[in-house]
Amino acid sequence: MQATLTQLHKLESRYPFEKREMEILIRAHDHIRDEQNREEDFLVLLALTSPFTEYFLPGDEIRDRVTWIEDHILPSGFPNRLRSAISADPFVDYANEGENKSLERLLEGVADTGRRGPREALRIFHQLVKDPSATELVDLCFRLALACDALVEPNLDKQLFLQRMKSREETIDPIVRSLSAYAKNQPMERGFFTNWAEKQMPLLSSPLSTFLHHLLFHRGPYPTARIPYTRPEILEDSFIMSGSLKSPLLFSLSLTSPHFSQKWSRLYSSENDGRSFNRLEWALLGYDGPTVFLIKTEHNAVIGGFTSDPWKDATHHFGSGECFLFELIPELTIRNPTGDENNFMYMHSSNMKTPIEAQSALPYGIGFGGSLSKPRFFVPESLQQCSVDYMDKTFEIGDILPDDELGRFEISVLEVWGVGSDHTIGHALRKRDEYRFYANEEIRRARDLDDKGELVQDLRMGYIPSKLFQHQKDVRGRHEFRVDEEHGGYKIE
Repeated sequence: MQATLTQLHKLESRYPFEKREMEILIRAHDHIRDEQNREEDFLVLLALTSPFTEYFLPGDEIRDRVTWIEDHILPSGFPNRLRSAISADPFVDYANEGENKSLERLLEGVADTGRRGPREALRIFHQLVKDPSATELVDLCFRLALACDALVEPNLDKQLFLQRMKSREETIDPIVRSLSAYAKNQPMERGFFTNWAEKQMPLLSSPLSTFLHHLLFHRGPYPTARIPYTRPEILEDSFIMSGSLKSPLLFSLSLTSPHFSQKWSRLYSSENDGRSFNRLEWALLGYDGPTVFLIKTEHNAVIGGFTSDPWKDATHHFGSGECFLFELIPELTIRNPTGDENNFMYMHSSNMKTPIEAQSALPYGIGFGGSLSKPRFFVPESLQQCSVDYMDKTFEIGDILPDDELGRFEISVLEVWGVGSDHTIGHALRKRDEYRFYANEEIRRARDLDDKGELVQDLRMGYIPSKLFQHQKDVRGRHEFRVDEEHGGYKIE
């Protein structure tokens, strides 16, 4: 159909698409309805719709790319299930305003995959699995995330993607455990799935919406009000996220917070920087950006915390409600703030101890939640005999360690990462450089003043043999000379 300007404006007012996107969707509808394309694959039809396809992947490359993704990444029958899911919204039958119903069903369906928020997208997502189970739902999410990467990769390394497909069971296992535990062996109904996803993995539907966006609009701008799926980029090696870019942990993290879906810059590693609380604190002080605190325990569990606030050495808790705790292995668990208390973060070193603390019982170390006497998650200054509690008033109740570790653990590897965009990380690192510059200047200045003051006092008291102040003793008691204690020097009386 050739839409008039009036029809376009009317549709734009009812659906969350820009004019350019609306024109592409109308073309897609026409291609799908065209009898000549009856034998054409549904995903290929969508990919070939845009007039900008040649600029995205020239020639037959887009067709070949989508076909390969269908054959090697997406589950069998996915194109047909997607077509059914986005073409059968009954709302159109009641809300149609005289427009083409089949067109509006397509518009409604595509909008529901992400433009109208995660709850609608999760509804579509659940429909895409023939027999929904924890494994099948999480597996589809992983495959769609991989398909997103494969679709926009300039030079597709097929072997690399096939390797990632082979390792997907290891990747999705902690998430499957989490979803299965939440459902408690009940049928995986949409309500269970949606509630779990909103609580534990709020970005789980983003691979679906991002895949469709890339398929239809190629590299067109993503809606500013929505969060696309983006594979995190690790800038340095990690001893916890083995394989770095291919680490199974990155997939889990990328679906829990948009902060995790960007760049990762290593601030501290116990393997590279040494097991020293002083070095850990020095790596954090002054860094003005979000950080991820990761620990691999001696029993190979992986736990941690996220905070968007800068770390500081303080005798009290600080931070904000963006802070949360998590377990990544063996089971994905997120413990969000409750809103009851604000004891989010804590860091204090014995090197910063003041005389007032002599009679106090302040803990020395770094941690999250709880109270000063009983933190929820705490790493002592010794980096040994660490602890995690089951509950506190700042974070949600529940374990973030496997049952067999009983709330106590020893660190195998500890890493802290700065996360965010290039701008966010760059700004935070510059702030840390500024802090270090001024801290070093203060240390040097204090050292110079302290040394000179102590030296002069020692000389005055005679602790260091010297004739420098001998003249003061010589003139003391002589009636014509008197030491001027107030102004320095001498006076004659």
